[in-house]
Amino acid sequence: MNVRQLRFFLQIAEIGSVTRAASFLHIAQPALSRQIRQLEDELGVTLFQRSDRGVVLTDAGRLLRDRAVALLRHFERVRQEVRDEFNEPSGELTVAMPPSMFDLVTLPAVTSYRERYPNVQLRVIEGISGILNAWSMVELGRADLAIVTNIEPLATLDTAPFLHEALCLIGPKGAGLDPDKPVGLEEVARHPLMTPSRPNSLRLIIETALAQRKLPLDVKLEGTTPHLLLGLVEQGAGFATLPFCSAYRRLREGRVCLAPIEGVEVSWTLIQAREQPLSTAGERMKSLLRDVATERVAAGEWKLCRVAP
Repeated sequence: MNVRQLRFFLQIAEIGSVTRAASFLHIAQPALSRQIRQLEDELGVTLFQRSDRGVVLTDAGRLLRDRAVALLRHFERVRQEVRDEFNEPSGELTVAMPPSMFDLVTLPAVTSYRERYPNVQLRVIEGISGILNAWSMVELGRADLAIVTNIEPLATLDTAPFLHEALCLIGPKGAGLDPDKPVGLEEVARHPLMTPSRPNSLRLIIETALAQRKLPLDVKLEGTTPHLLLGLVEQGAGFATLPFCSAYRRLREGRVCLAPIEGVEVSWTLIQAREQPLSTAGERMKSLLRDVATERVAAGEWKLCRVAP
């Protein structure tokens, strides 16, 4: 079994056809089929079920696919580390970011990174907990670095505390909420709320806080993005419970108002795979994310937030 065979195998698995995969890979179909037969013979298993409509993975094939993705990423990372030791960072880097941080972290960090490291093929995914599962993408080797909340299942990953910020009650501009005047959970329970869909971690944080006080959660609408929820808040459709960073731009422009919820906090964590160290490109991004966040907090733009030591 070699890297070339694994790449051929993954291409066929993705396309579902040996013929189309051969065309994509610019290799003769008989030669491609021979490589897969050799791989099956070596492993002693059948990797594909073949039919007139194409091929589908067997159980053994699915297992190899899951392992091969991480293995090839590790191989590429080792090769890239050797290159980057003596050259500017290059290669590929996939980062999963929470949509809440778009204005304060994601956009400025990505802009700066592209200027500094133009040879890196950067892929940014705005992952939502419970929807795209940024933590599982890192665990499966489909993302190199991610920012998630600390209530995600992180036991199998390397973690580093990133930020702590207040969860806020956010209302339309005339609701009278003040960032300098925290509100209690009793106040939150009195409002109709629009929240992320379960099992989103921001939803679970407010659910847990209210349940511990035996207070009701009056959910009038569920959405999958802060952009949607805050757009509805702005239109006067209700209130949202989201971190300050979600509402940063709308608050600055006077389109919403907010107040921190007493005793309720969101802790953000940087995660990466435990068994595969970050490439140089990944380490530079990790450092840049911290620098951007620290600058925003120090400048007073990111209120109700503190950088983790």
